[in-house]
Amino acid sequence: MMDKSDNLLHRPGLLLQRIIIFLVFFIIGPFAASLIDEPFYNPEIGMSDLVVSVAYGIIIYVGFIAFILYFIRQVNPDLQFKFINFRNWRKAIWIVVVYLASSILGTLWDLLRQLCWPQFYHETSANQSILNEMTKSNGWISFVAMFVGACFLAPVIEELIFRGLFMTYFDCFKAFWIGPILSGIAFGIYHMDLTHMTVQDWLDVPTYAIMGLGFAYVYKSSGRISNSIAAHSFNNIVAMILGAISSFK
Repeated sequence: MMDKSDNLLHRPGLLLQRIIIFLVFFIIGPFAASLIDEPFYNPEIGMSDLVVSVAYGIIIYVGFIAFILYFIRQVNPDLQFKFINFRNWRKAIWIVVVYLASSILGTLWDLLRQLCWPQFYHETSANQSILNEMTKSNGWISFVAMFVGACFLAPVIEELIFRGLFMTYFDCFKAFWIGPILSGIAFGIYHMDLTHMTVQDWLDVPTYAIMGLGFAYVYKSSGRISNSIAAHSFNNIVAMILGAISSFK
């Protein structure tokens, strides 16, 4: 009987189709996010226009999520969304453990960058720069909108793309870590500025790849996409709170 890896790797037409579908979502994801984010960069935008832009953005977000789920369900109809029971601390603690592990590894990578490539190291991350720019434009309104987008909407979309879709489509190898590693690398590239891709951008990739690998571990070990969404959301909430303290002080 042909196993899962043979079924995908020996059918190039199916593999190509899945690569194309993944790339479509990979490209559209940042565009969908920008529809909500962009108005907040403009300090002159009126409140009514701001509300309309956000409403359209949320509608597109919801449609985008439904579209991703459709393709995932075609391959994995048993996709699990039941969340961790937080009263069972032994299970819930893994979200914190993954956050701490990825933070420590990310810090070690930053130290290595400072030592080896100091000319390409900047203390302010790309996300922190975006937060600073948005809060200068519309203050707390921009912060609240970015908080909702980064801590709740983005984790859902990104986990569906990189764990739900990517690992469902391509986690077809017998080695346990191949799927998570590839998912983490793709997650890192996704967070680059694809418009110019400087050396600084490439050096940012491992930081996000480490986080993506952690989220992939949560998904792989629990079998529930909702758990990796929770881990991703927790990571972003902590980062946003620390970023807000830096931006508004």
